[in-house]
Amino acid sequence: VGIDNFRSVQQTPIQFTKKPGLKLLQLAVLNARSIKNKTLQIKDYIVDNDIDIMALTETWIKGHENCEFATRDICPSGYVFSHVPREFGSGGGVGIIFKHSLKIKELKTAKSFKSFELMQLLLQKLRNDIMNSSLCLSPQPVLSELCDQYDKVLSSILDDHAPLLTKTVIQRPTARWYDEDIAMQKSKRRKFERCWRRSGLQVDLQVYINQCLLVKELVNSAKANYSSSLIEEAGSDNIRNCFTLLIVSSIGFLRNSIRH
Repeated sequence: VGIDNFRSVQQTPIQFTKKPGLKLLQLAVLNARSIKNKTLQIKDYIVDNDIDIMALTETWIKGHENCEFATRDICPSGYVFSHVPREFGSGGGVGIIFKHSLKIKELKTAKSFKSFELMQLLLQKLRNDIMNSSLCLSPQPVLSELCDQYDKVLSSILDDHAPLLTKTVIQRPTARWYDEDIAMQKSKRRKFERCWRRSGLQVDLQVYINQCLLVKELVNSAKANYSSSLIEEAGSDNIRNCFTLLIVSSIGFLRNSIRH
């Protein structure tokens, strides 16, 4: 990956109402693609950012492997690491690193799956807050008052653990020449790439390369047809405006190509 190809995206900061004395949990998720060679980096990131809970996917830990050193080195002092390895095949594996003070309990899953791993966790603090609230210690005797108490107490606890967030989603317009056929062939390209990276075979690499060439040809053909249609629809009177539009579209396409 070329670092110079990355571009910053303008985003609106997330806004929420924070109560005095309320400490929000710092959560993080990482697609590790093997934690064995990243234990120190993950550990330093957790400590530097004071992460409370970090979820890990693609740990690449196998059920039959002895990964005592990796699981020990990845866990900072005062944290707990729990994981579910992949028993068969390559890749996979999920895990979680959390502060011991959070009292997170791992629950037994009712069903196991061969194609992915699953962890079920219970945050004890949420349960303790409910048990120690007035809803359990001093419930209202009248039904209408009890309903109001339910609403106020549970809403207050929910605001503490999961405050309402406001996030702005940026809608990026799709290129006008982009069609379903290109999207389908790009999906196939990703599928062939995963197959090649998983097997490492030369024949799978060639299939992936052929699909890349096909997608490139489809994109170029679609852009050419779209440009021709613009010129035909514009006519001789608006030909200058048409070429201006084509130049602007080409510049945007080149920027996106360099970025990717």
